[in-house]
Amino acid sequence: MEQEGGNVEPIVEFFNIKPEEAIILGFFINQTINDVDIDRECFTRTFSKDISSLPDVLEIVDQLAEKKLIFKGGDDSKKSAFTFKFIKVHPRVMKAVINGDIELMQLTPCETLMEFLDDINDVVVQRMEKHITSDQLIKEVELLMEVNKQLDSVQWIRKQDQLNGMNLCIFLNMCIEHARGQEEVDCEKVIRQVCDSGTERMRHKNLLKSGNHTLIKKEYVEFCGSFFALFETVKLTDDVMKNIFGGSPESTKKEFKPRTCHLIDFEKINNESLFYNSKERQSVLTLNELLTDNKYKQITEKMKSSNMRPGFTILMYGSPGTGKTSTAKQIAKTTGRNILTVDIPSIQSKWLGDSEKNMARIFDEYEQSKSKFTAMPILLFNEADALLGKRVNNNSSIDQINNSLQNVLLQKLEDLEGIFIATTNLIHNLDKAFDRRFLYKIEFCKPEADVRMDILKSSFPNIPIETLDKVNQNFELTGGQISNISKKLLVNQLLSFESNAAEQLFELCEEEVRMRKPTHVNPIGFKTQQ
Repeated sequence: MEQEGGNVEPIVEFFNIKPEEAIILGFFINQTINDVDIDRECFTRTFSKDISSLPDVLEIVDQLAEKKLIFKGGDDSKKSAFTFKFIKVHPRVMKAVINGDIELMQLTPCETLMEFLDDINDVVVQRMEKHITSDQLIKEVELLMEVNKQLDSVQWIRKQDQLNGMNLCIFLNMCIEHARGQEEVDCEKVIRQVCDSGTERMRHKNLLKSGNHTLIKKEYVEFCGSFFALFETVKLTDDVMKNIFGGSPESTKKEFKPRTCHLIDFEKINNESLFYNSKERQSVLTLNELLTDNKYKQITEKMKSSNMRPGFTILMYGSPGTGKTSTAKQIAKTTGRNILTVDIPSIQSKWLGDSEKNMARIFDEYEQSKSKFTAMPILLFNEADALLGKRVNNNSSIDQINNSLQNVLLQKLEDLEGIFIATTNLIHNLDKAFDRRFLYKIEFCKPEADVRMDILKSSFPNIPIETLDKVNQNFELTGGQISNISKKLLVNQLLSFESNAAEQLFELCEEEVRMRKPTHVNPIGFKTQQ
C-alpha cells in the first residue's frame, strides 16, 4: 500500500505506529475531519481497488481497533466477511490530533468522584451520539474503572460482583443522574442512553419494572412507590448513597442539574475573541451592560414598580456562522450567568399533548433554576427556526403540533420573568406573533471586509499578511467558516510533511465556499422550444 498525497512519517511518529497503520489511520482521520461517514461503502470504495491487498487492510483495521485508535461498530461478522458496519476514530485520537498533543490520548486518574462521573458521562454521550456501540461503551467504562481504582467509591463498586457489563453502565448512569440533582431516575431514559439494542433495552426495562433486575434484587436501587410494578422511576438505596456519595439522600448536597435542559456553567465557557460589524458591536455591548448583575436587578425592580413584565427576551438572527450562539455564551460568561440550553427536536413528540408538556417542563425547570444560582440564568433556544416560523393553516398532525407548541411558547414568553435568548437563521419566516414578544432583536450580518481581515489575522497568525489579504479579497467568509478552515488546516499540517500552509489555505477556502453555493437543479418535464 502507498499513501496518496503525502508523507505518513508525522503520523507514525505522533502515534508510534507502523507506516501501513498510519496510512489507514490518516485516511480515517481525514474523513472524520470532513464529516464523512466511514461505512462499508466508503471503506470498500477506497481500499478494494486492489483486491489482493484487502485482507491486509482489514488486518490493519483490527490492529488499530486493538490499540483503541478506532472503533468498529455494528459487528455482524456472522453475516459478512467484514467485522464492522462503520468505523469511528476514537474521540481521544481526534482531540490529540486537533490539539497536537499526544498526551491527550492518555486517561489520567480523577481526583474526585464528580470528575469520574463526568468522564463516564462523556462516554455515555458518545454512545448516545452513535460514535461508539454499547459493547465499546462497556469497555470504556471498564477502562475508566481501572484507571480510577484509587477512589473509594470506585473501590466499593469493583467489589460488587453483580455490577459488571451493561448492569454497571446502567448503574453508573443512574449515579450521574443523582449527581445532577435527580433523586428519582427515569428507568427508560438511563437504559436508552447506554443500550443501543432495542431488544436489550426492552429486556432491562421489563426486568426493572417486574422487580427481577439485578439492580433491584441486590438492592442497589429501589422503586419510588409501593406498587413497584406500576412505576418507571427508581432511586439509589440509602446503602448505595452512603458508599458512593458518602451520605443519605438527606445529607448529600445536590448540585442542580436539569433533566429537560442542558446546563452550561459560565465558568466553563472558554474565552473567545469575537469580531463584529459596528452596529452589532454596539448591540452586544448594550446587552453586556444591562445584563450585569447590579444593572439587571436595578432595571427589573424599576420594571416591576412600573407594572411592567420584568423579562428580557432577545432574538439573535442572521446567516449561519455569524456568531449568534458564541455571542450568547460570551454574554453569559461576561455577566456571570449559567445557561440552560434546549434541544429543540427533543421537545417535539408524535404523541398528542406530549410536545406541549415538554415545553411546559422546560419553563418549569427554568423557574426552579432561579433559586439555585446567585445570578439569574439564561434560557437559550438555539437554532429555534422550527419554533419561531410562521404558523400554517393545515390539518396535518405535524402542523397542529407545531402550532400548539408555538401557542405555549408565546404564553410562556408573555409571562417570563428572567432572560430568554433565541437564535435563528430564518428571520424572514418569523411569525408576527413573536415579533412583539422579543424586547431586543439583533441582526448578525456577514463580517465586513475590515472585520473579516481581523478574524483572519486572529485565526492564522503564522500566515503572511499578503496571503490573508488575498484571501480576504477573494472569499466573503463568515467567522464560522473561518473557524472550520482553521481546524482543517491544523489537521492537514499534522498529516502532511510537505504541505504549504498558504496554498492549503486557498484550497480549503474554495472548498468551504463551494459547499455554500446553490446547485443547479434541472426542472422536471420537457422544455419547449421558443
